[in-house]
Amino acid sequence: MNYRSVLCLLNFDNTMNNIILTALSVCLSFSVFPLSSSENKTYNTTVTVDYATQRYLNDVSALDRGKYFNIHTSKDSDPDVRKFLADYGVGIGRSFWGPFSYSYGKTKKVGEYPFSEKPLNYTDLKETKRYVATEHANARTIQWGIDPVKAGAWAAEYYSKHVKGAVPEFFEPINEPFVHARDKCFNMHGQEMRMLMADFYAQTGKHIHAEPSLKKMKIIGYAAAYPAMELRDFDHWNNTMKMFIDRAGEYMDGLSVHLDDGKNIVGKSSRRSGSNSEAILDLMENYSFIRLGKVLPLAVTEYGGIDNTSKGYHPIASVRTVASFNHILFNLLEREDKMLISIPFVSDKAEWHITKQYNFEPYGAALFVANNPYDLKNTAWKLNDKKYFFKLWKDVKGERVDIVSDNPDIQVAAFKDDDRLYIAIDNLDDYTHKVNLKNVLNWKGVDNVSVRSLKMIFDKGIVYDEKTLNSMPQSIDIIKDETIILCADISRKKYSNRIVRTKYYSNTYLQPVEAGKPIVFDFDGLKPGTGRAVLRMSIGRKHEMSKKPEIMVNGKKVDMPDNWRGYDQTGRDDFFGMIEIPFDYRLIRKGKNSVSVTFPDNGGRVATMILQTERYDKKVRK
Repeated sequence: MNYRSVLCLLNFDNTMNNIILTALSVCLSFSVFPLSSSENKTYNTTVTVDYATQRYLNDVSALDRGKYFNIHTSKDSDPDVRKFLADYGVGIGRSFWGPFSYSYGKTKKVGEYPFSEKPLNYTDLKETKRYVATEHANARTIQWGIDPVKAGAWAAEYYSKHVKGAVPEFFEPINEPFVHARDKCFNMHGQEMRMLMADFYAQTGKHIHAEPSLKKMKIIGYAAAYPAMELRDFDHWNNTMKMFIDRAGEYMDGLSVHLDDGKNIVGKSSRRSGSNSEAILDLMENYSFIRLGKVLPLAVTEYGGIDNTSKGYHPIASVRTVASFNHILFNLLEREDKMLISIPFVSDKAEWHITKQYNFEPYGAALFVANNPYDLKNTAWKLNDKKYFFKLWKDVKGERVDIVSDNPDIQVAAFKDDDRLYIAIDNLDDYTHKVNLKNVLNWKGVDNVSVRSLKMIFDKGIVYDEKTLNSMPQSIDIIKDETIILCADISRKKYSNRIVRTKYYSNTYLQPVEAGKPIVFDFDGLKPGTGRAVLRMSIGRKHEMSKKPEIMVNGKKVDMPDNWRGYDQTGRDDFFGMIEIPFDYRLIRKGKNSVSVTFPDNGGRVATMILQTERYDKKVRK
């Protein structure tokens, strides 16, 4: 649980709540928690790459860079920003402006909108520009007692009739609304205010979808901050994201959430990267499947890290978030078939922050730093070390190829672009790993190898390195918070096989755990074959409770691992994480399959159980 969860979930008295929210408004949901140095240990991990086998996530194989490599701005007209975007292959991501900011500027009243007196018969289909438009959760956009139907009708008219040229591809009506539901400007209505906010989203989606000229626009929400779903026996989940899906889900094109490694207002460090972020997104996917009969796509409109180690701007503290960018990115890369857009929390110049109020210091999330902050009209700008995240991933593209890590702490992805191969490796662990690189062809036809490495050293900042090797190395060391991309030329262009990743969801979820009592999850539509199979079990339990239940697949016991992605979560009140349980694909039956889970002790819940298969087109022997 990070400090945004505390704001959302605890009932502070009004004075304390206002003090904390004022402080947070300065930093706008950003910072990176301190990571302690690891012991001098090295573990062995094997990564196996099969570049003769093309990999699919359902029907998606090619990497869409526009879904992943963006910055938090829409100002691509600035020449410095435009040059950066072009040099690094990056897109714009998100900005604050929309129909409700516009209407308040016209009427000076919340809930009063400048509708056209005469019908405007503009019906041409409007083109979209790929970024997210959102607005602040304050008394200028929404208040208790407004009419959400009227607000939705206005949003549709604004984008169809009052905006010249392209409209944003994504509209996220309010940024992080639920953490503000008890603000004084909302009359402290709390949960009722959250329900009104959900209806505000629903009516906006309903009216925009009904407007013929806006068929290309997508409505996403609710921009969930501090998604500590498991708090108070999942009461937070029930009163926030579940409630939102129940009230507004049918009008949403995607569910949006913010994911940050961070530190609570008080307490220990808490990381979402790894098992926790996996569990959060799996829960959102699974419940939308249950409630709506389909998995709503995801939009991670902010992600990164939170740093509380210094007051004001500090160059090293400002770039510590890059480690979290990489850790969370690997989670999101595996969801491209259900991903609309994701945006690491990197802003542009953030000139609004370089004022006397903030001691003329850069904004912590900014990518650019002014040489002369006292005269922004006549200053030069330079990129800070956040640029190395984008440099690491520059030019990485192509179709997915088969790749496997035998340790969940070592995350992997691989792409082949014609005759160019990219192998990405990320270390979630607190220890160094010696990664043994294997290939069935012994890397035949692979040469001109280069290695890009990005290390985030807590007290030194980013260390970026590129080097050239004569051939693919047999092994490579990767330290804590390091990401490595190996790039190579490859003579083999054609594929000899294909492997398809498919997820199967159960209609059972959020089940209470009773000692010795099996919890059963049923799945349908599976296909026997050759490949890999894994259960994605997300549990919320106290730390002292067992994380090793007895698992049965179609009546056959399977081994339960001791490890999961990332750390042990002891900085959180409860463990909430997704644990992967591999099992023999031969246990899968055609059609209906059953999985049972039995814990030895009482307490907590099994939030979701997702059955995931990776099935080869042609039978292989590995």
